[in-house]
Amino acid sequence: MPIVLMEIFIDTLLPSALFALVTSLLPVIGMLTLSKKVDTTDRYKFVRNALSIQNIGVIASVGVVIYIWYLDRKSLWKSSIFWVLFIFLLIVSSIGVLCSALQNISITKDWVVVICQGSSDLLANLNSVLRRIDLTNAVISPIAFSIIIEYSTILAGLLFIGIWNALSFFPELKILKWIYQFIPELRNKKSSKKEKNTNYKDEDYTTDNDDDSDGFEKKQLTKDQIDSDSDLSNKSQNSSGNENDEKENQKKKKQRKGLHLFSHHRVFYASLSFAMLFFTVLDFSVLYVSFLVYKDLPFAVIGIGRGLNALFGIIGTWIAPKLLSRFGIKRTGLIATILQLLFISSGTFLFFVFDQSIYWYLAGVIISRIFLWCTDLVNTQIMQTLVEEDNRGVINGMQSAICGVSTMASYVVCLFYSDPKDFDMLSYFSLATVVLSLIFYLVFMKKCEISEEEENFKKKNPPVKGNDKKLINENNQDSGTGSDLDNDKILSSIDSNLDLYSDSDSKMSSQEEKL
Repeated sequence: MPIVLMEIFIDTLLPSALFALVTSLLPVIGMLTLSKKVDTTDRYKFVRNALSIQNIGVIASVGVVIYIWYLDRKSLWKSSIFWVLFIFLLIVSSIGVLCSALQNISITKDWVVVICQGSSDLLANLNSVLRRIDLTNAVISPIAFSIIIEYSTILAGLLFIGIWNALSFFPELKILKWIYQFIPELRNKKSSKKEKNTNYKDEDYTTDNDDDSDGFEKKQLTKDQIDSDSDLSNKSQNSSGNENDEKENQKKKKQRKGLHLFSHHRVFYASLSFAMLFFTVLDFSVLYVSFLVYKDLPFAVIGIGRGLNALFGIIGTWIAPKLLSRFGIKRTGLIATILQLLFISSGTFLFFVFDQSIYWYLAGVIISRIFLWCTDLVNTQIMQTLVEEDNRGVINGMQSAICGVSTMASYVVCLFYSDPKDFDMLSYFSLATVVLSLIFYLVFMKKCEISEEEENFKKKNPPVKGNDKKLINENNQDSGTGSDLDNDKILSSIDSNLDLYSDSDSKMSSQEEKL
């Protein structure tokens, strides 16, 4: 879409920024409501529905853009038809982005963990393979699209996207169903049993079941039953408003509960660090590509740049497992974030400060992708290993939401710097957020160290129970120096005192027998 929108609106980045802003905002709102269904819905049914809606959204978006293409460019902003189509495009595209994000959470943060069954090495390798497949597709797709529009037309490229999504839907769905049937553990969800015991009335959070009607007999209603039901329905209409309000309150309570759970979870600062990386224009997204078009770079060069961007990401998926095996999860994330900041800042300063070629700018962004995807794999494994199974949808949904907010914030800033000449300010903002990402990650590492020290202390110093604790307090009061003694020493002194008491009792009993 960025190339197409920039071709329609040549003199401004505003439509591209609006498109990116709305397609970031609406999925964030939807994620807060629907992410819980990852924990409660049958895995295959959830992915099937998300994939279906996503493909329908892509095909509909292609049709709308093709129609807009043929409208009169000179009076486009004054045309009511354009605004209706553009709003529809924003809504459909946002729904597609939301479904894609939900599908990604379900597959990468739930299915993969179940398939690996606790093996951290298998988990790291499988994450790398899946990411490699995604990035390989990201290499081929932009190159193919750019070649098509370079040697044909943009409309031909749009038709290619629509037809490809339609043809690839059924094979993809078939593969997912085969995996679901091949691995029995995917059919078991711990949270399903848990949800049945809750008192929530919101249907959006209940477990879906294809066999809900099993065990119930279908009865034919008599005339009296119909009359009585009609009377009951009239009475129920008066209280329907209160029930709707109650459901809305339950939704708000669940959203607040999910936010509280996320903000107090041990992965919170790691998620904040990851989300900061989404406040950027240096990622071959809408704004960056639009800026390259403004600089008169050929479409073929932009397509090759996007392909190289993904290719270097694939290199990162090969490097990440080696770094993880050598340095561990936390230190690998720190190394990757520092190196990413180094390359991005180098390319940005060379272009905007030292007036070097734009290709230095491209090179800095492309090389930094190696370490960006290392960071992505580290975050994925953190969320997989440190988040409980019955909270995966909520926690990962919250992370996806704040990532969307971060992306949306970058587009809000772009609204104030919509002139392509001000793109240097957007680049500096992007560098600042990478610095924030590094700071949040250091906080996460520090909190992990503190929690590990607390756990080790608890293992070495188990809590004192019942009567022993009372004896320790009494001994502290008598001696006045108990605060300076260790628990082990106090307990040993108590044991020795008890031995003395038992010895004295035995001596007294022996003397009484002699008498």
